[in-house]
Amino acid sequence: MAFPSMLKKRYVIFFMLAWMCFLGCIPQNASSMPVGSGIDTSPDGLNREAYIKTIENALSQGSVKRQLERFGIKENVLRMRLAGLQDNELRDLALRADQLKAGGSAGAVAAIILIVALIALIIYIFNTHDIEIRRKAG
Repeated sequence: MAFPSMLKKRYVIFFMLAWMCFLGCIPQNASSMPVGSGIDTSPDGLNREAYIKTIENALSQGSVKRQLERFGIKENVLRMRLAGLQDNELRDLALRADQLKAGGSAGAVAAIILIVALIALIIYIFNTHDIEIRRKAG
């Protein structure tokens, strides 16, 4: 009979309820974004070299190189295709390459581990102490 023992530990239920309410208040990232016009307003060639350099920096990462080799894409073919892209395509690819991270976000992983450890500690502390409620004599 696990349910009656859970009723004796209402603080765990209230803590989890409060925690879920807190998590429900955190704004979530929206999956829809405004669509751009696709028109590059910068003068031709001004940012093109910067875009190509950004893309090449992202492609020079070891994990990206290994993945390209796995797909059988040669470096000289890749450079030819980059040169053939239009300015707005290069801009979009450079923006995506800026967001590329080799190992993901270490800060997010550390925060999740810290939160899980904190919750486990709080539950452990509450479960090791018995709380007794009595009326005052008088």
